[in-house]
Amino acid sequence: MPGRLRRVMGFRTPRELHGSRRHHPKALPWLPPRGTRPPPPSTAKSISACRASTPATCACRTPRIAPPMAGCPFALFFGLLLVYGLNTWLPTIMRKNGYDLGSSLSFLVIFSLASAVGGLFLGSAADRMGARGTVALFYLIGALAIGALMFRSSVAVNYLLVALAGVGSVSASLILTGYLAGYYPAHARAAATGWALSFARFGAMSGPLVGGYVAGSNLSFGWNFITFSIAGLAAALAVALLPSAREPVVVARAAPQSNT
Repeated sequence: MPGRLRRVMGFRTPRELHGSRRHHPKALPWLPPRGTRPPPPSTAKSISACRASTPATCACRTPRIAPPMAGCPFALFFGLLLVYGLNTWLPTIMRKNGYDLGSSLSFLVIFSLASAVGGLFLGSAADRMGARGTVALFYLIGALAIGALMFRSSVAVNYLLVALAGVGSVSASLILTGYLAGYYPAHARAAATGWALSFARFGAMSGPLVGGYVAGSNLSFGWNFITFSIAGLAAALAVALLPSAREPVVVARAAPQSNT
């Protein structure tokens, strides 16, 4: 394979991979402590306790990590309940609302396209304004858009509401996952993120079940939108109650001493 084409496609030879290791930046927690000031006693005690325990236990016991360990999984739980519930039942719900099969499937297409494009916009907005506030705001917008679908409107307005629901569910959940991974320190990041995403899968399983139960009951079709709107409001509330992101850990190097 030509070298230029290989680089465009992302392929690397073992020799290239070995040579590129020296150019990869190291994360601050793993840098050797050469010429650095010792950490405060509270931080050193916390690090020693973490190294003596399992990563999951350390993630739950470290100060300022326990609150998001409790809040992030529930936010992702309701977020994935919303995502998978709407992906499964949105065409059926729109058919009960009086649309034919083709129009009902087009709502699902709009939902998916808006969530894909909205992720780019939401990521840029989160970088500028902060991930927590942005995710909470769009979960709220998605919940309100889903609730507004119960009222009869034109097709164009319903397309707009479905697009907002896609951004406020799928895109917001993706940004929340990135916020969660960046919140925790390096020694607890894998355990905390894995725990939250594993718990959130129960929400992914519950979404189609809850939607099927409401759709199969004798309730009016409006209760389908009310149910998923409540899930979006719960996700927005859970994100809003999360503590602010931790301050970055700055490694301060001691000034070199002169020999004079």
